[in-house]
Amino acid sequence: MNLTALSQRYLATASDALDHARQITTTVLPQAQQQVAEAARLAQNFTDPNLSPEGLEARRRELAQQARQLGATLADALGREVQRAALVARDAADRHTAAGDTNEQLLAELRLSRAWERARAQLDAGAALSEVIESADVDTLRALRTEYPAYLRAQDKRRGLDRAQGDQTDPTAAIRAVDEALVPLLPGEAGKALAAKLATDSALTATQQALDGMRLTGSGSASPQNTIAAAYAANDAARATAPAAA
Repeated sequence: MNLTALSQRYLATASDALDHARQITTTVLPQAQQQVAEAARLAQNFTDPNLSPEGLEARRRELAQQARQLGATLADALGREVQRAALVARDAADRHTAAGDTNEQLLAELRLSRAWERARAQLDAGAALSEVIESADVDTLRALRTEYPAYLRAQDKRRGLDRAQGDQTDPTAAIRAVDEALVPLLPGEAGKALAAKLATDSALTATQQALDGMRLTGSGSASPQNTIAAAYAANDAARATAPAAA
């Protein structure tokens, strides 16, 4: 496992980012999990008839420290790399979905403003976001991506829920639903870039859960439930980056 080569890989496009995340989730992460699990087992089960009880205990403590350090080092490195892939994919999606020159941007802003007015009227009338998405065109979906988070915050205030920043309604799931509806409507590279963004975002979340479990394994404190949860998370990460079915 060459972490240096992994960190030096140049990522420029959404496709680069998705390939990088795929390599980590399907190959490097399982290898790292196995390596850390083996180090933890060695620390727990190590024996040497030539050592005194005190010497044996000292050696087990040394191995336990090595396993803990290995788990932390690998988890930190892989977490950074999947996060890097997700950031590159997000930037690429933003570039591909942006309007072109100044005139195009002005026209796009006008269309989006009108689309948002229509969507907001539906929401204010009691329509669920899913209903608005179902009948939305590209302009409406793009408007929702931009405006819906602020709309949610405004709704909180109208209901008297003037929450602290950390307690405000999280629009993440809503914006993901908008993006999923937008992917098949965007032409060419724009749709591919947005799909890559969604895939790497999912891979990032699942990989972070798997890496949390790997840290626990390295420290020797993983429960059976932790181990199962980490295995499921690793599978979710690999599925997130799998090539789309033709």
